[in-house]
Amino acid sequence: MPQEKSRAKETLRIFNLDAERGALRQMRKNMVTGYIQTAETLLEIFDEFGEDEYHFCLKQELDAIKGVPFITAIKHVIEV
Repeated sequence: MPQEKSRAKETLRIFNLDAERGALRQMRKNMVTGYIQTAETLLEIFDEFGEDEYHFCLKQELDAIKGVPFITAIKHVIEV
């Protein structure tokens, strides 16, 4: 068990996936932060125009981010 834990930590270090200091984590955070305003705008659309318009705009946004790095994390932010 200690050997497996050591291997796992080393793998995370090599691939720069360390949860606290890894560059990948910071890159994902930076990308997702840019979509917080989009999420807020979508909520405003929902409040002002209703569910149908919200879903229409959400679909457009989801189509626009296809192929963008960290798409899963972005979806979690904008699919409120």
